[in-house]
Order: sequence, then structure tokens, then C-alpha cells
Amino acid sequence: MFKQITVGEVKRGERTYQLLCDPASPLGELHDVLLEMKSHCIERMEAIQKAEAPQQPQQVEQKEEHKSV
Repeated sequence: MFKQITVGEVKRGERTYQLLCDPASPLGELHDVLLEMKSHCIERMEAIQKAEAPQQPQQVEQKEEHKSV
């Protein structure tokens, strides 16, 4: 079975990013789907930042509170 497909491609540095979609995709729907993908990426980035955030500043604050008591 052969199926036609529309390919969007963007090159950043040495990497190539491709978006594959049905040629009959309405542009408004494509926009909505891209926003969903962007939201997913942002959620993942925020989760990674939280996981990698240093825990030391919070511990230092707790130690300073104990000293002033």
C-alpha cells in the first residue's frame, strides 16, 4: 500500500527535524497539534529542571534557622 504524505523539515546545525502529516491536514488542526507537541516538550523540560535543581539552598536555609534559635 502506498500513501502520500507531506513532510515538513527544519535543519538546526547538524540535526534535521521532520514533521510528517497527511496532505489533506487542515492548517488550523496542524497548528493545534503542534501546540500540543510544544506543551509536551515544555512539561518534560520543566520536569527535568525540577529533578536536576540543587537541593542545597533549601538545606542551607534550614541550618541558618537552627542557628538563630
